[in-house]
Amino acid sequence: MVPERTLFVKAVRDITTPNEFNVACTTHLAGHSKLNTWFDPIDPLSSITQREICDLHFKLFASLKEKQRSSLAEYVSFSYLASIDLFLNAQAQEDYENCVNMEVITKPNEWVTQFTGGHAAYKNW
Repeated sequence: MVPERTLFVKAVRDITTPNEFNVACTTHLAGHSKLNTWFDPIDPLSSITQREICDLHFKLFASLKEKQRSSLAEYVSFSYLASIDLFLNAQAQEDYENCVNMEVITKPNEWVTQFTGGHAAYKNW
């Protein structure tokens, strides 16, 4: 998956205007559905949109440029970290929403064990 992530970063990291970045980013995401098959943040949860992913990366890359970072490896690494953070935050939101899920309320230990043991992202981590 590193080559897929690297292609994504190369396609968008040098774009400096928000609208151009968003178009290039969403176009790239639409054409590379397996970008994150090992932990799924490109389409992990209904609560994460492509726009959110693109906005996050625009801000991330602008920040890296401001700090005079230029290494492709750094951009790829930070892209992974930002995507994982976005995924975990969205997962936390869904966990919070599950507080009204009667299955979670009645059997929280069993539900969490099944969820974390069966979800591919958690298996890989």
